[in-house]
Amino acid sequence: MVKIGIIGLGEIGLVHLRGFNVQRDCRVTAVCDISERMIERARKLPGGAGARVFRDYRELLGEADVDAVVVGLPVHLHTGVASAALDAGKDVFVEKPIAPTMDDCDDFILKAFRTDRVVQVGLVYRYSNLYRTMGRMVEDGKFGNVMMMYCKEYRDNFPEPWFFDRKLSGGAIMDKNCHHFDLFNWYIRSRPVRVYAMGGQHVVKGERVPIRCSYSISSEGFVSNPSIVDHAFVLVEYENGAKGNLGLCMYEIEPVEGLEIGLMGDNGAHALAKRDISLIAGGGPLGDISEMPVDYYTDGRDIGHIGCIVEQAEFLECVRTRRMPYSNLFIARDCMVVCAAAELSIERKREVLISEFDNPEVEKVRRRLADRLYSPTPPPLPPPDEKKKLPAPLENAYSFLDLLLRLLFQKTTPASAGLMFVRFMMRGTPGSPRVERSVRALNALAGLVNLDPKFRRTAANIATRLSLKLPGAAPLTLEISRGRLSVHPPGAGEPPLTIRITERGLKELLDGEAPRALFFRKLITFDGDTSSIKGFTETLSELADAGGKKKM
Repeated sequence: MVKIGIIGLGEIGLVHLRGFNVQRDCRVTAVCDISERMIERARKLPGGAGARVFRDYRELLGEADVDAVVVGLPVHLHTGVASAALDAGKDVFVEKPIAPTMDDCDDFILKAFRTDRVVQVGLVYRYSNLYRTMGRMVEDGKFGNVMMMYCKEYRDNFPEPWFFDRKLSGGAIMDKNCHHFDLFNWYIRSRPVRVYAMGGQHVVKGERVPIRCSYSISSEGFVSNPSIVDHAFVLVEYENGAKGNLGLCMYEIEPVEGLEIGLMGDNGAHALAKRDISLIAGGGPLGDISEMPVDYYTDGRDIGHIGCIVEQAEFLECVRTRRMPYSNLFIARDCMVVCAAAELSIERKREVLISEFDNPEVEKVRRRLADRLYSPTPPPLPPPDEKKKLPAPLENAYSFLDLLLRLLFQKTTPASAGLMFVRFMMRGTPGSPRVERSVRALNALAGLVNLDPKFRRTAANIATRLSLKLPGAAPLTLEISRGRLSVHPPGAGEPPLTIRITERGLKELLDGEAPRALFFRKLITFDGDTSSIKGFTETLSELADAGGKKKM
């Protein structure tokens, strides 16, 4: 049994609390935060209620029964707390980036390797099925040599005030894009040598800047005079001549365009990962472009970011076996130095050489440990059986929505197009003549379904309702009772289950995106009792056509 202490109970700390709680032979025995609000949130989570609570990390390190600690604090606090944990004889999982500056990073690396403690860095993409699939393809020679890579990260801004202070976070590129430059290093498999970047502040600037982040839990809605860039383009050159290009925008507002990671090999083959939920590859010897089989769910299990469950499992394994983590301190330094060079390039308006950040003492340690630092890509988890990809209640909910709409639109319209039609008809305020006319029209369509004797017979013993909430439309209640489908206007009572679809989610449904992926990105949400539709899926599937039988 490995006993874990969580220091820092912000969003990432709660992810680790939930994640380590479901790992085998592991227990979170202590948590620490200075915020009573964060402590109360943690107490309500599985694993949090039984953990001993501390408000000072030094007391946790001195008094708690823990073997290892997770440092999920703001970046400028990472190395101070992690160093104290090493002094206390604890193994350490520290979130990325290691520190806001390369000097602080290097000091910590030198200290860590003077101990026998395990230190793992939270570069979560190193543990995701998607990016491990790409890594294995690279190492198997599918792309020849990867000579070009790009990243497009267009998104909303940061969730907490400290991120907006470069001295605390290291800057937007350091904090956000260390993940992506790690992917560049991983796949190009060469050392970066020079960086040129341009960036600045277009929108996120001034004395009163709103925090606009879809996953923010901050009680502070504004920041003053942010010192980080809100946009950048970064060019990186590698020793082998490969080039990387990253574009960052931090002022899109939900729904956002999202993340793309692409690579090109010298044999003409190429790959593209989009929004962490799809991977396509083709060209050259790979032939036609096709989607790669990847399990996008099991490595995160709806607990947090993709890969989080796997990175937590590996940390526990390293604690038990004392081996070097796959995401070790040098892997983290290698991507951080590209970020530091990019931040400096923007500040000084010049090309920056990676050698400007060389530390001879750190390089001595690198050479000594070289055979342990850079290991082959571990295998991703195998693609799951489609029927077991989601827990049964969610599978039922997706199928309920899909099949019901196929019936409602006479089995000829894809569910996503049906949703667009519903939204068009329901535009307006509840109780308005337009909405009332739309409900009557939808009931006329439902009446066509009710004429089907097989539907009446198979639905005779079903009683279920759901509320469908689409962006820019009045909410709608769909009901089946005594063998009849009916549509009710807003205000007809609160159903036990509500399905909400965002504007972006609706657009991506029309583009063919899988609803599962939209759920994991919170573009489709289910609120309420999904067990209320248990068994309903099977009934509808008997009536649906071949397209309707396909699980969403």
